[in-house]
Amino acid sequence: MPLPDRPVDAADIETVWGQAIHDWTFAPVGCDLDTATTRTVDTTAGGQKCHMDTVNSDPAGFLDAANDQAEVPTGMDGLYLLVSRLNSVDGSAGDGFQTRQYIYVNGSAVASTVEDNAAGTNIVVTVTCLLSLTAGDIITVFAQRRGSGTNPTVQLISFQLLRLGSDYGA
Repeated sequence: MPLPDRPVDAADIETVWGQAIHDWTFAPVGCDLDTATTRTVDTTAGGQKCHMDTVNSDPAGFLDAANDQAEVPTGMDGLYLLVSRLNSVDGSAGDGFQTRQYIYVNGSAVASTVEDNAAGTNIVVTVTCLLSLTAGDIITVFAQRRGSGTNPTVQLISFQLLRLGSDYGA
C-alpha cells in the first residue's frame, strides 16, 4: 500500500488514503516474538546469539525461526520501536558481574544495555530503541556475560517490533 499523503479539500477519505491511515493507526505493522529455549553465555566478544523461534503475533511474517532472527518483509520499511526483554539467571552476584544484551541490525550492534546479575534470582535485561528499517534488514539479539564468575543462562522472553510511521515527520 502506498504511503498516505495529506488529504485535500473534497477528497474521499474512504479510499486508499483512509484505508492507509486506518492501517497505520489501528493495525500497525510489527511482531511479538520470544522463545522457550535458554542458552548459557560467556564473555565472547559481541556475545552469543539468543534463540528466537516462537510467534505470539506476526501477521506480516517477520520471524525467521530457522536462523533465530527477525527480517523486515518487503513493503514494511519504516521507523520502528523495538523493545527486547531477556531473562538472565545464575550469573554470579556482586560488583562487576553483569549480563549484557545487544541488538544487531545486519550484523552490526545498534543498541545494548547491562544489568547486574543476582546469582539464582531472575533479572530482566531490557533494550528499547528506535530503528529506521528497510525490507530485508535482519534483527538479532545477542547476550554476553560481563566480568568474571559464573556464566548466566539467558532466555529471550519478549521481542516486540512496532512500526510507528514511515519516517520522522515535520
